[in-house]
Amino acid sequence: MPTLDWSLTTHLRFYSKRLLAWLEAYYERSAHIVYSAILAFPFLAAYLWGLLVDGFDPNGGHTLLVYVMNLVASVLGSTLTKLVVGVGVAWALYCCVQQLCKGPFRFAPTAYTLPLIFPLMMLEAAVYAFLMRTVGYMIRGGRFPELFTFVPNPEFVRLNELLYHDDTLWEMIHGAIGAGFMEEFVFRVLLIRLLYFSSMGNDMPFGEDREARNNAVLLSSVIFAAVHIQQFIGVDVGHLMFGMLGHVFAGVVLAIIYLHRGYGIAAVTHTTGNLYLGFGIVS
Repeated sequence: MPTLDWSLTTHLRFYSKRLLAWLEAYYERSAHIVYSAILAFPFLAAYLWGLLVDGFDPNGGHTLLVYVMNLVASVLGSTLTKLVVGVGVAWALYCCVQQLCKGPFRFAPTAYTLPLIFPLMMLEAAVYAFLMRTVGYMIRGGRFPELFTFVPNPEFVRLNELLYHDDTLWEMIHGAIGAGFMEEFVFRVLLIRLLYFSSMGNDMPFGEDREARNNAVLLSSVIFAAVHIQQFIGVDVGHLMFGMLGHVFAGVVLAIIYLHRGYGIAAVTHTTGNLYLGFGIVS
């Protein structure tokens, strides 16, 4: 019996160390741009399908990309544009998968569990989105939200009515993906860096000047909230102020996720948070 106890303890320590090593490797690798890109591919493929095949109208989150794609289509033609985009996406995905097989991106020490990394990134983003939407609703509404009612959030429905002529389920999903991925690219990837490097006298590599980084995060979040002011047209001043504060909070949370967990998880968090509202998970 003592031998069995020692054997059990040894096994527990062994597998605990392996689990901790795997989680450490997951935390380090999943923030890399290669993993972010592969995580984003299914969402971007669905988005491009809606854009190129179904011809959805643009919204504020992805208007720029829509117009760029329309410009390319006007030059190359619709069929050739779809072919070029499809080949480009497939080639980029192939390059990312190739990188995963190389040294610096290999998911050591447990490479055989590599397929688990992407579902785990999705789960991580889903948890972040749920917490962000729940706390954000408490800031905006002053009370705990209703959960799993499966009744779309009224403000989300009103926003969709402003953005789309035909408010269908597929358009809601398409808009959530476009807004999530494009807004994270604009407000987090580009704007935070722009504000960081434009701060007076700052010539340090990105992120090393913590004060400049924190200022860039806060200012970009305020700009992010200001861009969404159309959601509060026609409401009272108090509702407007708390609504804007909720968006600033969401901007800060998404910026923190981006800086520490990478673009992919931040974009999926934003998209999932929008879908929570649309499907009535947080209402």
